[in-house]
Amino acid sequence: MSQNEINFDYVYEENEEYIRKICLKLCQIFLSKEWINIEEKDFVFQRLSGGFVNQTYYCSLPKYLDSKCDKVREVVIRFFGKFNSKL
Repeated sequence: MSQNEINFDYVYEENEEYIRKICLKLCQIFLSKEWINIEEKDFVFQRLSGGFVNQTYYCSLPKYLDSKCDKVREVVIRFFGKFNSKL
């Protein structure tokens, strides 16, 4: 999935597998090089509850990178409301 291939419509269909891939790709694009080198299976990903319209996810580097990483290790990603491509 490249930066131009992110389809946010799937985020609002509760497609957890696709959302996981989107979150990893966003981390790889915007965060340090440590994020680029991790595989999807090692990516720590968890949905945080509480949002009706918004969806919030906890994302983290795997623990085995603890001592090697001095950059951003964990983030929260929030998708606000339903994406409307007609706006």
